[in-house]
Amino acid sequence: TITIKGMVENPTAVAAWSLPHGYCDDDTSMNIAANLLGNYIIRTIDPDTYPFSQDSEIEGVGCFANAGVLGSMVMCFVEKGKLVYSGPVREIMSKASRGPVVQIEVADRVAEAAQLLRGVRGIVQVDVVEADPAADRGTRIDAMLDPR
Repeated sequence: TITIKGMVENPTAVAAWSLPHGYCDDDTSMNIAANLLGNYIIRTIDPDTYPFSQDSEIEGVGCFANAGVLGSMVMCFVEKGKLVYSGPVREIMSKASRGPVVQIEVADRVAEAAQLLRGVRGIVQVDVVEADPAADRGTRIDAMLDPR
């Protein structure tokens, strides 16, 4: 663990992974991987959040790709801020190890869509989350994937 004291507003955890060299600056695969990792971190912190919502309460979390000719990396950061979870570490680790959740927005035939997802191999849980009337979107279905 490296601790750096400097010009930050809040304590911040940063993790980085090295990637092979030779990526172009606009490499799509690396950027997609960084975005997916960022969404996974956000969903681990708060499984009920909608990562693409403009009014999300989660701030100070993200991942980005840094491509280079001699070496590339994906960096993620989590800045200490508003408390979104309080409880035993065992409980949050259990939530994080359950498996990724894919959020699907459905405009109609919600029950049929949920039933279809329940029959898909690799999906271990399907939850229908009622739409917020103030938000301009359909009903959300959360499909938890098998972590194995």
